[in-house]
Amino acid sequence: MNSSNKFFDWIANINTLISAQPTDVIVRGFLCEIEKSEFVFHYAFSRLDNYNWIMPLKKKDLLSKPPDLIMGEKGNLSGDRIWPQGNYLKRMAAISDRKVQEQVLEIMLEVGDTNNYCIHKDFIEGVLAMPADLAAKWAQHEAKWLRAGNQTYGMMEDGLGRLISHLAKNGEANAALALAAELLEITEDPEAKKKKDLGDNTVKITCTSLEPQIRCKNYQYKQILQNNIPHLAKTDPDGTLNLLCGLLEKTIVYSLEKPDETKPNDKFIVSRPAIEDHDQNYDFYFHHPLINALRNVSIDIARESEDRLREIVKKLENFEWNIFRRIALYLLQIVESAPIELIEERLVNDKLFNDSGVHHEYFHLLKKRFGDLTQEGQEAILKWIDSGNGFAEKDDLVDGKKQQHFRYWQYRRLIPVKNHLSDKWKTRFEELKQEFPEPSIPPDFHVWHSGVTRGGLESPKSQEELSAMSIDELVQYLKEWKPSGKWMTPTPDSLGSVFFELVANTPEKFTERIDLFIGKNLEPTYIRYLICGFIRAIEDKRCLPFESVFKLCKWVVSLPNEIPDRKVPESLRNGFDMDVSWINTKHEICRLFEDKIFQDETGLPFELKREAWSIIESLTENTDPTLEDEKKYGGSNMDPLTLSINSIRGKALHAAMNYAMWLCRKIEKQESKKATLADMPEVVSVLEKHLDVKNPIYGMSLSDRAVYGQWLHLIVYVGADWVKDNLEKIFPSKSEHRPLREAAWNTYLLYSGQLSDAKLLLDIYKEEIKTLRDKRIGEDVYKSPETRLGEDVVILYLRGEFGLEENSLIDLFFKTAPVELTAHVLEFIGRSTYSSTEKMNPEIVQKLKTLWEWRVERAGGIEKIPKEELSTFGWWFAGKEFDNDEAWIFKWLETVLGQTGIRDSNMFVFEKMAKLFAEYPVESLRCLKLFMKKNDEQWFFNREKNVRSILEQGIKHENSGIREDAENIIHNLGARGHLEYGELLQYPG
Repeated sequence: MNSSNKFFDWIANINTLISAQPTDVIVRGFLCEIEKSEFVFHYAFSRLDNYNWIMPLKKKDLLSKPPDLIMGEKGNLSGDRIWPQGNYLKRMAAISDRKVQEQVLEIMLEVGDTNNYCIHKDFIEGVLAMPADLAAKWAQHEAKWLRAGNQTYGMMEDGLGRLISHLAKNGEANAALALAAELLEITEDPEAKKKKDLGDNTVKITCTSLEPQIRCKNYQYKQILQNNIPHLAKTDPDGTLNLLCGLLEKTIVYSLEKPDETKPNDKFIVSRPAIEDHDQNYDFYFHHPLINALRNVSIDIARESEDRLREIVKKLENFEWNIFRRIALYLLQIVESAPIELIEERLVNDKLFNDSGVHHEYFHLLKKRFGDLTQEGQEAILKWIDSGNGFAEKDDLVDGKKQQHFRYWQYRRLIPVKNHLSDKWKTRFEELKQEFPEPSIPPDFHVWHSGVTRGGLESPKSQEELSAMSIDELVQYLKEWKPSGKWMTPTPDSLGSVFFELVANTPEKFTERIDLFIGKNLEPTYIRYLICGFIRAIEDKRCLPFESVFKLCKWVVSLPNEIPDRKVPESLRNGFDMDVSWINTKHEICRLFEDKIFQDETGLPFELKREAWSIIESLTENTDPTLEDEKKYGGSNMDPLTLSINSIRGKALHAAMNYAMWLCRKIEKQESKKATLADMPEVVSVLEKHLDVKNPIYGMSLSDRAVYGQWLHLIVYVGADWVKDNLEKIFPSKSEHRPLREAAWNTYLLYSGQLSDAKLLLDIYKEEIKTLRDKRIGEDVYKSPETRLGEDVVILYLRGEFGLEENSLIDLFFKTAPVELTAHVLEFIGRSTYSSTEKMNPEIVQKLKTLWEWRVERAGGIEKIPKEELSTFGWWFAGKEFDNDEAWIFKWLETVLGQTGIRDSNMFVFEKMAKLFAEYPVESLRCLKLFMKKNDEQWFFNREKNVRSILEQGIKHENSGIREDAENIIHNLGARGHLEYGELLQYPG
């Protein structure tokens, strides 16, 4: 509909009509009004609350023919989901008048075959207010509708679940059960045949597991089983039990490729090792709440009487699958009135005794009721344990180990009955207990899923015990102590972590006797923790004799990374329970020099610079990372800079740069002059070595090149001439060296920051801009080096490094870069002006305005500029930097809105416009009208306070033309559904 100042008059007419009794004249007037606008049509039915209109509307065919949804080629539904009449019928269903409710239900049943699930959702809400006998008719219809294959799409499940409860609570159990059966139905994997065919191949396909289907999401399925099925179970326990058993059996059958050959073994033992709620259960599968529901219903029935218990156990066991047998065993365990003969019949059953698929429930039933069994029953079970009934011997064990394995099996089997043993068996159990540690896996499980790391949780010695030793005794203990390798027992790492705390608290004890740790064949793990202790002491601002620390570091650095013939026990994990090499220790040494030593507060004497540098220099020659490491761990996993800070050589190069910064500060303080590379030839030597592409270790290392990129600003500060002379080496131009150039250049763009002497790199910038042509930019445009390149170009322009002349960097950028980048650059400027906390230099502001006008002119006019670029001007308008030239920003905002929207900045635009309205009312209203045409986010106007402020100021303006423009906009907004703005016209909305 076109904007019209009559819109709210139409709304007033509708309100008058629907509040009247529906005579023929009134109904004709109503029909005439709702034809004027789709919104008015929706509005009318949303406000209609008179049930007397039901039959007149039905006679006019307005309560039939709801919109069906259209199935697309890809199985998606499209079309108008909203039927305003449905919402009206829902409200009428809530009226406590049976005759009215019967009329509504009749209409619902007539149109209820639509596949439009939104209409069904409205109808379900309405039916929930009806008496149960009427609601049952709709439930039967919905069950049939579901059975026909219609989908709920997450819209109906909650309402259908509440309908089940409503029916069950009010005596309509049959209808509730029928609806529940359809809503919770389990169907076969749609690709079952294909997967089974794959499974029959000679070469088995491992990922062919069958996945039974449910109608709704797992969460919704769980909510229905938890919230609604209990109501049904109270009304019809047996019907509910049969339903749940059938659903669970279907889940099993549809999960297995060949169920007849698999029985009784289902797939639940792995994901559901315990019938009770337990943290070992993986409860994110849909069948877990199904098992819970069946368990709970079974318990409730079984507790009614002994006969009912027997009946339920028999019913469950008749299904023959283990999950049902486990639920039966669980019932016998927790139902206190369970007769012992029923329990003994299952405990004294060697098949159940030996069946790992029911072990957990058998274990707990045995533990609880073994003492109540007859003497014959107890002796039978103990005889099985004594003879090894069901014991599976491992063929790969030597004879001695086989016997040990058997005794361990007996030990675990006796645990549940240990409190009811005779003296003879008690003695035997205690002997086994002394022989074996506590089971690594709880004895009621065969498998244990743990989130705890496998390393020992406790040290073999506490910090107090280690502290009580002399340094000689401590070193000897570290040499001699060996881990047992058993589950959850101490490891070198757990001992090292306690040793670390001791070193951090009393570092001087260890620096004084540092020679005891050098060359004494100590575990690398302990040396690593020793260095970590020194680092912690430095962090705590403790004074250390650096000579001792450097002596230890120098020794470690001189060792190869790998330890020849190094063997870590199979029971321990390399790199976690104990270090497999010296690499981790060298990483800590790098951390010491990279982050700690060269901080001013550390107090490293200038005289020790040679000793410090010798360690760093050795580390810069390390083979970690190799080129193979960079290929394996780099690429999309880690960028070159991240790889550099996670490798020995890379961290050492960063340490070298920190050393250079430290030298600069020392020289400038002591000699009152600016330090240069001439003052640090050792640093120059390393820098030049690592630029040699012929070096087999690091010549082609991307991680090494990234260090140059990050620290380029420092290197230029101390040696601009050196950088100029080595620019081709830092950023090589040969195609075969392109990865090296990108590693340095991208790191410089992303992590270094602008150079103070950017003229050094102008040619590099120009070359890199040329590579942007036809380049695809990733989804996250804000974090790419290409994005930062564009930002740098603008900043350099604003700094005066070049102008807007032909083939300048900025001209070349807009000619070459894809629109994602040119738009980002203009948005970057706008956002900067918006978020700036300090006023820009007026010359900079003028340069920005010149840039925008230059862009429009160079593009060939406003129509030729990509809309992505134009839309960014909203940020320019909203910014603070153009507050002295509002006419300029209004002019360009109006020009932009004539072409496109300003989506990302719209709220900030109107925030500023509301403040400027008093001075620019005509311009503000013109821009608002243009924005309404281009805006693609209709929700934006929902109570948007700044738009409201603009219109309120317009309505109250002394100029009648401005008032009229504001009124027309308000009517236009009302026609779009934003009735709240009618309040500004004193319309109630």
